[in-house]
Amino acid sequence: DTEPAPAAETDPAPGSQPTPAEEPAPVSPPPPLPDTDPAPATATGPAPGSQPEPIVPADAPAPQPAAIAALQAQRAADPPPGPTVSVTISFDQDCWTEVTDARGERVFYGLGSAGAVSRFDAPLPLSFFLGNADGVRLQLNGRPYAVPAGSRQGNLARFMIAEGF
Repeated sequence: DTEPAPAAETDPAPGSQPTPAEEPAPVSPPPPLPDTDPAPATATGPAPGSQPEPIVPADAPAPQPAAIAALQAQRAADPPPGPTVSVTISFDQDCWTEVTDARGERVFYGLGSAGAVSRFDAPLPLSFFLGNADGVRLQLNGRPYAVPAGSRQGNLARFMIAEGF
C-alpha cells in the first residue's frame, strides 16, 4: 500500500484567496465621536469668585477689530486738516485725475473729459495725480495755479498743495 505524497506548497494562483498567513492585519474601528448633546441647564449661576458674563443686547454693534481701532486712534492723533480751499479744474483735454484731501478721502477720481469743469472745496493738504498734466488748468481760491515743474514725469504729474500755496 502506498501512502499519498504530501501536498507541495505553491504560490496561490492569481485572483485566489490569500492563505491566513497573508491576510492583512485587522483594522480597529475609529474611536467614538464625543457626545454633542449640550449639557443639561442648571440654575446654579456662576462659580464662586468668578465674574458673570455681561449681558449684551442683540442689536448692539459688534466690537471693532484691533486694526480698525488702531487706525481710528492714528487718525485721532493726526493734526487737524488745514484750511479749506476752493479748487477748479478745467479740462482742455481728456485727463485721468485723482485728488485726495487731508483726510485721505478722494475728492475727485476719474477721467475728466475735454471741455468739462470740476469745482469742489476740500481741506489742505491736497494730493494730485494728473495723467495728462498739459490738458488741465487749475485754480485755487479763484487764482491760477501752475502744475509744479518738478512734479512731472513726462506728461504725468504728482504733487501736493499745502498751506501758503
